[in-house]
Amino acid sequence: MAPYFGLTGGWLTFWVSVACATDMTLFGYDQGVFGGVIVTPDFLNTLNLAGTEHTSLVGTVTALYDVGCFFGAVAAITIGERLGRKKAILVGTTVMSIGAILQISAFSTGQMIAGRVIAGLGNGLNTSTAPVWQAETSKANWRGKLVVIEMILNIAGFSLSNWVTFGFSYANGPVSWRLPLALQFLFIIILYATVPWLPESPRWLIAHGEVERADQIIADLEATTVDDPYVITESKEIQWAVQYEKENGVSWSQLLRGKSGQGNTGTIRRLVLGAGTQAMQQLAGINVTSYYLPTVLITSVGLDNKLARLLAACNSVSYLLFSLIAIPNVERWGRRRLMMYAAAGQSFCYLVITILLRFNELPGYAHNKEVASGSIAFFFLYYVFFGIGWQGVPWLYPTEINSLSMRTKGAAIGTAANWAFNFMVVEITPIGIQTLQWRFYIIWTVFNASFVPIVYLFYPETSDRTLEDIDRVFRDNPHILVYKDKDAISSRRPLAYAEHYEAEVRRNSSVVTADAQAAAYRAKVLEKVNVEGSYDHDEKHSALNRSTLRVPSCAIIFRDLHTSIPHPATALPLTSAGPPPSAPIPSASHHDERISRRKRQSELLKRGQDLRASQAQARAQPKSATNLLKRRFWKDVSVQSTSTRHTIHLDTRPVRPPNSKTPLSIPLSRPHLATAIALEWDLLTSAQQALKQHLIPLTSLAGRALDIEMQDRSEAPGTARAEIVNMLMRHFDTDTLLCWAPTGMAYGPQAAMLEGETTTTVGKPRAPTLRELQISTARPIVSFLTERVWPGVEIGPVLEDGSIVARAQAEGTREVVRGWIGGLGAWELAGLERAVLAGKSLCVGARLVCEWAKGLVVEEAVGGVRETQGEKKGERRFGVEEAAAACSLEVAWQTGMWGEVEDSHDVQKEDLKRQLGSVVLIVSQSEDEGGRDGVEVE
Repeated sequence: MAPYFGLTGGWLTFWVSVACATDMTLFGYDQGVFGGVIVTPDFLNTLNLAGTEHTSLVGTVTALYDVGCFFGAVAAITIGERLGRKKAILVGTTVMSIGAILQISAFSTGQMIAGRVIAGLGNGLNTSTAPVWQAETSKANWRGKLVVIEMILNIAGFSLSNWVTFGFSYANGPVSWRLPLALQFLFIIILYATVPWLPESPRWLIAHGEVERADQIIADLEATTVDDPYVITESKEIQWAVQYEKENGVSWSQLLRGKSGQGNTGTIRRLVLGAGTQAMQQLAGINVTSYYLPTVLITSVGLDNKLARLLAACNSVSYLLFSLIAIPNVERWGRRRLMMYAAAGQSFCYLVITILLRFNELPGYAHNKEVASGSIAFFFLYYVFFGIGWQGVPWLYPTEINSLSMRTKGAAIGTAANWAFNFMVVEITPIGIQTLQWRFYIIWTVFNASFVPIVYLFYPETSDRTLEDIDRVFRDNPHILVYKDKDAISSRRPLAYAEHYEAEVRRNSSVVTADAQAAAYRAKVLEKVNVEGSYDHDEKHSALNRSTLRVPSCAIIFRDLHTSIPHPATALPLTSAGPPPSAPIPSASHHDERISRRKRQSELLKRGQDLRASQAQARAQPKSATNLLKRRFWKDVSVQSTSTRHTIHLDTRPVRPPNSKTPLSIPLSRPHLATAIALEWDLLTSAQQALKQHLIPLTSLAGRALDIEMQDRSEAPGTARAEIVNMLMRHFDTDTLLCWAPTGMAYGPQAAMLEGETTTTVGKPRAPTLRELQISTARPIVSFLTERVWPGVEIGPVLEDGSIVARAQAEGTREVVRGWIGGLGAWELAGLERAVLAGKSLCVGARLVCEWAKGLVVEEAVGGVRETQGEKKGERRFGVEEAAAACSLEVAWQTGMWGEVEDSHDVQKEDLKRQLGSVVLIVSQSEDEGGRDGVEVE
């Protein structure tokens, strides 16, 4: 029989959501039902709790449930991580069943207390685990919605309990409170019927070495196969996060001593943030009204028992309906905005409630009934704000903000904090209402108002991000105050994260053929193990068989990243229409070739101008602003020079950089750049194209350089230079040029592919391994930099054998490189930034910039005449082709070994060459011009 009854994709996610939502509905029902039970006369008489002298005991019986929940959440720290998400929920449901039976059959206060505590233990374990299970089996763009839906169903359970207790208030005898407590078993039965056959969390499985099962579950949740590029990428991202946490994670003993590790995982900070949302949820005062709304309406407002119950039930429906607003907006608005806006609204409601109840309790006030009735409306409005913002987000946030190894612990600590503060609120509310009266609500007014600045200053956004993206936030942003970091507070996924993920998917879909085949083979082996119960370890591919069940995550990562087969990949059929693209034109190596090419380009340009002129004459006069954008409003593009700058003009209009009102001005030392920008604009056929920055890359890059130059000259320098330096240093720590394949790693079963052998089994010279190519490519570049740019520094590979986590260069090297980058001119810095972002290598970018910029290389003279590196050796200079080849070495090696696979990947690296070509133009200066950039030439 097919697993999960044949369900995959959205339907499988749906049933996981049903199980988690049922668990949270049970939580809501259990939370609300006791508020109606404690005002039932038969309950109070049976347990001898009637009378004002027992008010404190009633509060204790109610609040001890929260004590049980607290210890259940604490138990989840160890039990949940050891058993897994599914088994932890089943254990918690069983414990809740025992507690429910004790409460239903109670005839004494002691038995009721025991039942409440035991039920709380099970509920604490469940509420710590279910949101984690949901978050780890959901897509990033659905994770927030699904967890919020769970909490809305929590409200539905709360609402149902209010209506059930209201309905049974018309009954007499034990049935009026025992049957409402017994209805918990409806939800318990659903949990027993769904949880056992649903998939375990793939992230938990990978953390415990079961990569094959996790890959299959990811594929089932995506309704695809294990060799799908998305599945492979997702699995590798999780494995990398697991390995990083193992190397840099923090043990409980370190946490208790206040240590946070050496890998910038932000463990303590993340635990505090997650637990903080849960604590703030309770300090918002929700359980002042959730547990005791009938009591509040009877004592503070002065309503009778039946009307108070009815209003509490109606309020729960309003609460449920308005909380639906959070479903579409939890991803659109983000977690931060929801929490801040809701806290401000809640504070306003409690402020008005405090004022109205003050006048209601004022002796002799003539309109006390009117103000008391008015306060009811603001109790209702409070629930509206809470349902939108603080009902779901505090349960979602700890499951997102904590790292994989700490996710169960973080969610458990957050839930424990929730129940601890819940107990405090529930314990003090009856006494507070009785003694402080209207002053009691001032406490919640102040708390809610304080949450707005707390969230704004300290809480990063988690919406529209993968769980691995959030790990990266804390690695890249160690600052506690996040409000100044746009990437940390944006409700949309930062562009850098999205580009990194898309690049990984493209890489896994095109050149890493072995990953797909290895993953498919693991799935086949796993299926055989599931069917037959055993597998012959002496069969072929025994290495893969040994990894079928439980192996160290690190070994699996290395196998996926570096193991491959010697057979060519099967090429997919071409499905796109039209002829194949033309081969790229090689760069000209002779002066006559360059002249002839420029003549051909000039002819093509003239032909294009004639064509545009004829089309303009044939077109009717445009009548709308949209049509104006579809045509080109300028005829000629020209370069005009002054005594200090070059400017580019469209007829008489100066060109301006994107997002700037200042005309673009190019230094006199860069006339070729001004000409290239003019050509860039002359090739545009409509004004609409000028709005797309990828069509005017030189203009945008020159604008970036001018922005840096302007900030450098201002009295209050901006942050652009510092941000660029930090970004470039991060790329230095993960430099593509220095990421070498491990030594002694086989790329197939043939012995001829191992390093150290010079011939194949048939006597033919073998092709160099990837590591050999990487070393031979990196050596001249690194030598140039360490001898002529950063003399005396030592640069080594960033990956050590046996690790996939990049190690930083020596601190002295980093300081020298950081100082050199910080001292670059604005134009060179902008060019270096573009080169590094394009090629992912600071070394290659620095080598290219130094080759074409002036004054960045230690002079080497022969006969008093300066020579470039290429001229000295009689070789061509280090240019676009050489830089592109160094950056794309691994892709070129893999495609050369297995052939190209049709996909969207830029195998020929034409986009990369365009970007590097713009760098050469931006940093090059004319030999004819004197003076420096920005300085008048006499």
